Amino acid sequence: MTAHISDDGTGREESVAEHTEKTVHLCRMKGRRCGISQIMSLCGMLHDMGKNKKAFDDYIHADEKERKKLRGKIGHASTGAKYLYDRYHENSGKVKVLVELITYAVAAHHGVFDCVNEERNDLFSAKVSRVEDYDEACNNARAGYLDQYQPD
Repeated sequence: MTAHISDDGTGREESVAEHTEKTVHLCRMKGRRCGISQIMSLCGMLHDMGKNKKAFDDYIHADEKERKKLRGKIGHASTGAKYLYDRYHENSGKVKVLVELITYAVAAHHGVFDCVNEERNDLFSAKVSRVEDYDEACNNARAGYLDQYQPD
């Protein structure tokens, strides 16, 4: 699966696994400066997990006109957030708030969003539960890099 195609004229493709590996490394290094390298590397690992699906790969390889039409419609930011939330939130005990904060950071990596509206409805859970092609993205992430992830 492709995460990015360079816009420098070479057309070089960067796979989601390559992009994730670089992001994890950068996040870990930046996190070391303030003592949160594990949290930062986890955020890097999960942030583009939703790009591991055919719909995103088709979007990234589409012509300019089609990409412009689809921009913002092929979600990817909430997949890693849902993965973390579903696996660890219920049984996280004292670190439940940390799971919630990391989940929000991953889901909001393209922009902050409100977690509640004026009527006090829970927008956060709704956003995380509406992930398209979730199983496909998770399975591809596991096969490509997720299962090999080793924290420091």
